[in-house]
Amino acid sequence: MATIRKRGPYQWQAIVKRKGYPTTSRTFEARRDAELWARGVEREMVLGTYAPPADVKLSDLIDRYRTTVLPTLRGHHHISVLRRLQDTFGDHSLSAVTPAMVAAYRDARMRAGAAASTVKKEISVLSRVIDLASREWGYAVPVNPCRVISCPPERNARDRRLRPDEERYLIAACPPHLALLARLALATAAL
Repeated sequence: MATIRKRGPYQWQAIVKRKGYPTTSRTFEARRDAELWARGVEREMVLGTYAPPADVKLSDLIDRYRTTVLPTLRGHHHISVLRRLQDTFGDHSLSAVTPAMVAAYRDARMRAGAAASTVKKEISVLSRVIDLASREWGYAVPVNPCRVISCPPERNARDRRLRPDEERYLIAACPPHLALLARLALATAAL
């Protein structure tokens, strides 16, 4: 049920609360406009076509991700990533997160000495939270800002070869049926 209240001499606020949906409100100059808007929002909620505005705080979405999705994932590294994202983006609304903000976060993390793969994983988690908000949780997000920016390149190629004594120890440690495969891998630079 919608609540209409007066907010000054020329303002009326419509507040719509319904179980399963976030509380939504809007201010109008005329009471009739507030009532019409509230009825329209309630109708959309009943029909299941209502998409809440994307002015929800990102911290709320991260908390929801933490309680609903995180228990289904393996590994504990997601907890620290979510904490870092909440510290950085938590105070901003979903619609206020821009590609420039995500790029600034990426650059700051790289300057702080984080590895490129770590920064990519953090941005990927943020992207998953925003995608879930738009696809499954019903928040209207025109474009995911994480998909627009470029991720830092990973420079983790190895150029070291085994020394002859290391090669000898590797072959000796292999069972007989794997020793031939190990020699083939060494000869073709696959190992």
